[in-house]
Amino acid sequence: MRLILALIALVCTIASQATESNASNQFVITGTTMAPYVIDGEPISNQSDNSQSDIRVVVTRDVLNAQGETDAKEIVEGEFQHGKVILEGEVEAPTSIRISVDADREQTSILDGAIWPGANISFVVLDYPAPNPVHLAFLGSSRRLTDPMKRFTISGDLRSIDADLGRTTIRIRASEYDDSGEKKYLNYGRVLLKDGKFEMEAEADEPRLVNILVVSGTEYTQMHAVIEPHAEISVVPRGSLLRDLRATRNGLGRHGRIVDAWQQSEEYVSEFLAYQLAYKEFVKESEEIEGNSHSYAVVEQDGEPEYLTHLRTTSRIRYDHLEQIASNADDPINRLLALELGAFSDDQVALAVYDEIAELVDRNLAVRRVMHARNNHALQLAREGNDRSLVIGQKAPNFTLPNIDGKNVSLSKLLEVNEYVLVDFWASWCGPCIAAFPGLKDLYASYRELGFEIVSVSLDDSHEDWSYSTEKHELPWINLGELRGFEGEIVTSYGVNFVPKGYLLDSDGQIVQKDLSTDQLKEFLGSVYGNPNE
Repeated sequence: MRLILALIALVCTIASQATESNASNQFVITGTTMAPYVIDGEPISNQSDNSQSDIRVVVTRDVLNAQGETDAKEIVEGEFQHGKVILEGEVEAPTSIRISVDADREQTSILDGAIWPGANISFVVLDYPAPNPVHLAFLGSSRRLTDPMKRFTISGDLRSIDADLGRTTIRIRASEYDDSGEKKYLNYGRVLLKDGKFEMEAEADEPRLVNILVVSGTEYTQMHAVIEPHAEISVVPRGSLLRDLRATRNGLGRHGRIVDAWQQSEEYVSEFLAYQLAYKEFVKESEEIEGNSHSYAVVEQDGEPEYLTHLRTTSRIRYDHLEQIASNADDPINRLLALELGAFSDDQVALAVYDEIAELVDRNLAVRRVMHARNNHALQLAREGNDRSLVIGQKAPNFTLPNIDGKNVSLSKLLEVNEYVLVDFWASWCGPCIAAFPGLKDLYASYRELGFEIVSVSLDDSHEDWSYSTEKHELPWINLGELRGFEGEIVTSYGVNFVPKGYLLDSDGQIVQKDLSTDQLKEFLGSVYGNPNE
């Protein structure tokens, strides 16, 4: 009997320990929805009371298959009910995860993070049910950490900022290039403020410059920070406005030496405070003149406004410090970080420093962060030189590019059959480009049969963006794509450093006008062909 009782007690103990072990490995992920401000012009209450069950959530982690390739393995899944979902599971160690949200079964939104035994994390589906895809953010804190030795944190208390903190999000990311020269982004987290505060924890495999983007409604500001293992960065207010935020490090480290050294210097702080006071006075005088606090009038004064003078001085202090580090620091990583922060307004000088650093760092780092950046500076110099050389009367470079359907079109062939050709560089993300389309369409309809042609060249990075925007805006003229951003050979040969940028060519390919507005083009065509309505 005693033996039986002892066995029962042992079984109970083992079961209890197993239960405790399972409990300690459990994690909980809670998701909620946040309604947008407006839908179809109608205000929407900022309450998570959606009753839809059409938002599906899948949490996965990456695993290696037998072929050594990465597959996504599902950990847990569920659907929102009444604006909320609770996902529970078990994990034995810190694990990188991907939260995929499929709203209305149309487009999937992604949020990367991590879970660990005992984790209890929350995320928010922002602006549901519109737009699509929806935006996701962790609530208050974000963790993307599996290796504590690489840990860094960025946190902040923004309660003193004059903004809608209930809808303020913070995103942290960096960029580099792969072996093929494609730019890729490294995302370190995205959070929605909770009670005006946030904390983001992630891994830094090497010292790196990150961009911290703070968005509140239609306002935003951004700043840079230097991350590295064990760095603790704080986003702190230095005024009441969103743009007054800055990033500082608790302790020295690279951020302290490269950023805080000028940002907290007595000279910089003094000039920045003077800038704030002068700007407030400028706004006050503008409001008094306009009589409307929502519309600032231009204050007439001799020379530039005082606040701009102080702002230029703060910029000089910053760049003097960065150029000193980029030119003279013993550590090539610090020199690279200073370059990435924008040291040297002279691209020729920056080019030489990039070449020096490329010889001092390992090849992998040189490929990812030095050589492509260096080549971009070289392209910038080439574009600037070509822009200066392509003047009225100069012959424009010939080119052949594909249209939407992949058929190559030659500029020289178009010049043979048209009296004037406008070569218009644009991109789907360019607001001014799109704003000019209606006016160009009117001119094209009026003068196309008289010998006027338009050839647009897209700077988009993807055929999808290019074709979608082309269809959306119903472009009627010849539409070609180089699809390499500002790095394309044709874009460089035409000196395109901004869009929209246009060249009006005659039938010999000579430049008749350059960087002309729609009104200027209308005036020119009218002088050549007359008023088509008469």
